Amino acid sequence: MKSKRFLTAILLLLSIGQIATSEAADTDKSITIFLDRGGKLVPVAAVLPWTKHPEERIHDALELLILSDKSYTRTLPKETKVKRIFIDAAKVIYLDFSGELIKNHPGGVWTEVLTVSSICKTIFANFEAHSIRIMADGKELKTLAGHLDLTAPITRERVELWLGEEEI
Repeated sequence: MKSKRFLTAILLLLSIGQIATSEAADTDKSITIFLDRGGKLVPVAAVLPWTKHPEERIHDALELLILSDKSYTRTLPKETKVKRIFIDAAKVIYLDFSGELIKNHPGGVWTEVLTVSSICKTIFANFEAHSIRIMADGKELKTLAGHLDLTAPITRERVELWLGEEEI
C-alpha cells in the first residue's frame, strides 16, 4: 500500500515537472495558484507542505500569492501579511489581511478585480469553500479599492462574473 501511494505521488509530481523524495511525497501537495500575466489571471502550479490544519494550508497558499514570481505581476502588495484565517460551519472562509492590502494597493478597477479574483480562485481551486469574506485588520471590507462590493460573501459565480468566465 505504501509503495502504491509513493508511486502515485511520484507520478503526480513528475506530471508537473518536479522530482520528489519519498519524504516530500508524504508531506507536500501540488496546488494551483492564480497570478497575473499581462492583465489576465493564469493558473500556476505550486507545491505546499500539506499540514493537517486547513487554515495553515490556506495561509501558505496566500503567502505564495504575496511572494509571487518575478515573471508575473503581483496581485497583492508585497507588504501584505496574512493575519488570520477562520472557516465557519457553512464553509465560509474568512481571510484577515494586514492593512497594507488596502493601503498599498495600486488601485484601479481591473487591478482590484485581479487582486480579489486571484485570492478567491486560489482558494476555490484548492480548498473546500462555499464562499469567502475578505477582511483587513480584523474588519470586514466594503471594498478593497472602491470598485468591487465586498459586503456580501464572495462566491465562485461572483468571481466568474467579474472576470467574464464561464467557470472556475
